[in-house]
Amino acid sequence: MKQFQFDPGDPPDFKSLGAYGIIGDSRTAALVGADGSIDWACLPDFDSPSVFGSLLDPTAGRLVVRPSSPYTAWQRYERGTNVLVTEFSTSSGTVRLRDFMPYIPHRTVPTAEIYRRVEVVRGKVDLEVIFEPRFDYGLVTPEMERDDYGVRATDEEGQTLVLSTELPVEIRDGYAVARATLHGGQETYIVSDWGAANVHPVATYQCDRRLWQVRTFWRNWVDRMPYHGRYRDAIERSLLTLKLLTFEPTGAIVAAPTMSLPEWPGGPRNWDYRY
Repeated sequence: MKQFQFDPGDPPDFKSLGAYGIIGDSRTAALVGADGSIDWACLPDFDSPSVFGSLLDPTAGRLVVRPSSPYTAWQRYERGTNVLVTEFSTSSGTVRLRDFMPYIPHRTVPTAEIYRRVEVVRGKVDLEVIFEPRFDYGLVTPEMERDDYGVRATDEEGQTLVLSTELPVEIRDGYAVARATLHGGQETYIVSDWGAANVHPVATYQCDRRLWQVRTFWRNWVDRMPYHGRYRDAIERSLLTLKLLTFEPTGAIVAAPTMSLPEWPGGPRNWDYRY
């Protein structure tokens, strides 16, 4: 398992594509860096404009959950699922981050939810959350409004993205930040909800139930695979990824959830592969 070193004091920079995992709900997907930053998400569908786009431009939006001191990080998936696990190790403790999107078939409301479960497994960790959405491929900085349950970001067209959290939040110039010290055994959820009219308490999302549901869905789906020979783990992961990239309303598979990335470094083919 490859490890990565990060220092929150460094200015935002591009990461290698190997430092990303993917989560999704078969309507859209998000790329989660090993540093805890969601750097690409088009909401609510694959072909929607990006809300978090710092994969392509460091100023085009991100949602970060990370320690506030230097840390080592590595990523893996829970077996048989598209639940992404990122672990951060600092000099004072270890924190585990689980990222997932609920699978909601036949959805009629244009919404998308991203769940981020934070659990301290050893010692204590100073945690920071940075909520910096940029609508329309980074062109629009939404208005940020804080309330007792988190933050609501709104643009002039009435599009909204809310962040629900139990952590104390402050509004800065174009972004929101939350910081807290968590100790071993403590856990909390951070929920990003596209299209919500208001910020809801985290408890209303029934986060643990959502996690159980999404685990059950992915495992039940992939366990139907009849193959049990060599390389099953790799084949299983490929199937799960293809299912994640299948647009549920039509059954079409996107070539990639991203755009403007070359097929190989320095190559000329950097089209929009979402279509």
